[in-house]
Amino acid sequence: MNCMTALQTARLNLRPFPEDDLDGLSPLMANTDFMRFSLGMFSREQTARFLEKVRRRNRAGLILERKTVFRGFPAIVFGISREQRNGH
Repeated sequence: MNCMTALQTARLNLRPFPEDDLDGLSPLMANTDFMRFSLGMFSREQTARFLEKVRRRNRAGLILERKTVFRGFPAIVFGISREQRNGH
């Protein structure tokens, strides 16, 4: 079950990561500049494990990763929090 809802405006698309995001995410996570302030560059296999971790946490009700999309490309990956339910 996917616990995260999507939010889309003309300039922003916040949505869960589907499995097929691997092809678009892999080159970004292998890019030195993109990963400069993170854990370092990831191989495609490391990116696949990371993506599955994010998806597993989302299914458990944790909002781990959301991304913005600018001109059709992922721009920012951010956030770790538990989704609020019933005002808590």
